[in-house]
Amino acid sequence: MSVRSDWSKDDPPNFKGVFSPDESGVWPGGVLCDFCTEGKLRAVKSCLTCTASYCETHLRQHSSVPVRQRHTLVEATGNLEHRLCPQHHRALELFCNTDQMPICSLCLTPAHRGHDVVCSEPGTQNDSNTKRVDEWIVQHHPTQASARVPPPPGEIVFPTVGSDSVCLSWGSPEGMDTQSLRFRVTYISDTKQRSFNVTGVNHITIQSLIPGKEYTFTVATIGDKGTQSQSVSAAVSTVIPTPVGLTVDSVTVTSFSLCWSEPHGLDQTPSFLVSNCSPETELQLISTELPSTVLSNLQPGRQYTVSVCTVLENGEQSEAVSKTLYTEPSSPESLRVEEVKSRSVRLCWDTPTNMEGVSYTFSITYTCDGEEPRELTTESNSNTADLCDLKPGMEYSFSIFTVLHNDIRSRACSAQAHTQPSAPGELNISSVCETSLCLSWDRPTDMEGVPHTFRVTWGDSTGQRESITTDENPTVLSYLRPVTEYSISVCTVLQSSSQESEPVHTTVSTKPSPPESLRLEEVKSRSVRLCWDTPTNMEGVSYTFSITYTCDGEEPRELTAGSNSSTADLCDLKPGMEYSFSICTVLHNDIRSRACSAQAHTQPSAPGELNISSVCETSLSLSWDRPTDMEGVPHTFRVTWGESTGQRESITTDENPTVLSYLRPETEYSISVCTVLQSTSLEGEPVHTTVSTS
Repeated sequence: MSVRSDWSKDDPPNFKGVFSPDESGVWPGGVLCDFCTEGKLRAVKSCLTCTASYCETHLRQHSSVPVRQRHTLVEATGNLEHRLCPQHHRALELFCNTDQMPICSLCLTPAHRGHDVVCSEPGTQNDSNTKRVDEWIVQHHPTQASARVPPPPGEIVFPTVGSDSVCLSWGSPEGMDTQSLRFRVTYISDTKQRSFNVTGVNHITIQSLIPGKEYTFTVATIGDKGTQSQSVSAAVSTVIPTPVGLTVDSVTVTSFSLCWSEPHGLDQTPSFLVSNCSPETELQLISTELPSTVLSNLQPGRQYTVSVCTVLENGEQSEAVSKTLYTEPSSPESLRVEEVKSRSVRLCWDTPTNMEGVSYTFSITYTCDGEEPRELTTESNSNTADLCDLKPGMEYSFSIFTVLHNDIRSRACSAQAHTQPSAPGELNISSVCETSLCLSWDRPTDMEGVPHTFRVTWGDSTGQRESITTDENPTVLSYLRPVTEYSISVCTVLQSSSQESEPVHTTVSTKPSPPESLRLEEVKSRSVRLCWDTPTNMEGVSYTFSITYTCDGEEPRELTAGSNSSTADLCDLKPGMEYSFSICTVLHNDIRSRACSAQAHTQPSAPGELNISSVCETSLSLSWDRPTDMEGVPHTFRVTWGESTGQRESITTDENPTVLSYLRPETEYSISVCTVLQSTSLEGEPVHTTVSTS
């Protein structure tokens, strides 16, 4: 016994004389093709697997699909339902001799296990078995004469078609009520076939289909006696699913990185067609088998529409999923910080490249430690910006972006800079000497919390300059040259970066050197001689000397001497007075040096003429005229006498006259009297005389 469930032939077998008009009710040549849409042609074969009949053209298309080459083909007949197993809906290709009935291959187990089963393949040595199947069908099914074939359904339409489902409906058979009818619905693809009966409705939704696959749907009316009408057919392809979850991984100035997921349910590995277009460029197409791609060589700051569709092996494409994207704009280049001041800077930058025709602005952000970022917007035709609300002595971070109309921003172009510290306040100069001066300044009030110090710089007209960095305020500048104009500047210096503020300037001239070693010589009662040494480091400088002198109770008097002088005689003094003498160097602009000073008492005036009377052998009486210009000056007199042997005696006395006693007789004495200041014991010039005792 040979058992097979279906045939697999390019040329379907011929059934010779199996169905006659008297037996089956179907006339040979009277069956039409189920797939002809205009002017249906005569069917040459019927497929028991598909339960459909085919003309020569559609039969070739049917047999060209590999999975359909194993379908069971018979001579064209209108009673396809009778040649199918009512339980398994497969071809009755076997005959059970035990039960005397045709069966399908699935009936072998368990119902006909162990029975005598033979093959009934037509056109072979089993033709006798085939005739037995035909006879059984004729005996058990009424002929068309007694069971009329129902009219076919109306045209099939597809209200909705999805990627894995199809909703189909069909018209009611002519003159019949759908609610009382049954329909045989079959759908076939190149890999799958399913059939089922539908009762009382003329529509059905079929799910679990394969996306992007062509399906052929046939519908036939089933009569009361099991007769089946001619089928109506229509083909439709399920929707090719679109790529899932199109996302943008990254966007740069000239590229997009895209990714997506492969759609579910396909029975093949699809490829994808990526398109990219903008109003200014040609369409760009990329075919890829990967669920990702990179679109490059784009223009910055432009709008692009990106679409991705699924492409099957046969070239069919899904609808596209699209996104509208913008490339990043080009960023400004070479951000520079210029004209840095304590409270302002000027930012300069180069125009972003390849942005012609694109509308954009610039956004500038800036911040320093402890402050919230601030933002400034400027137009695209600008390449500078002045920021004027900064803090002195702070490190600022500056960033500039190109910003499109939809707020898409470029990468930042950044720079850092310290604002200058604030300059010191007004400079004050005191204690100017010939080689030094004292300098002070006001500290800046807006630098609290910013560590800083000060740089003091000074120099003369020769160009030689010196500087010191100091926190001492005031500070002393030493080792200067006399009679020299110095330019002095002070700036604030940041300790963190050594950045300097704008300097504050002043000029000052050192004083001339004073005369040195003022000495008083030839001190007399009404005159003195002053002597001094020439001032040092005054070569080439035009100057004079100013001498001032005064005593208690008198206004100071002044005398000028030339620079070539080193002495001066003062002849209008009072006797016996303490005088203060000062001399200073005086420039042509009346700038004076320090004073060089000295003090001295003038000598008291000498007594008047000496008078001797009452000369005896051992004594004499001496008198003198008191000086007339010593009124108010406490003084006394010293009387000194001695003989030729050199022995001398003296007394200090206010008695006038006074007696000199204990003299030697007949001896010549020299006598002198001088005025003596009581305050200093300074003696005046003595007045002399000689006398001999008796």
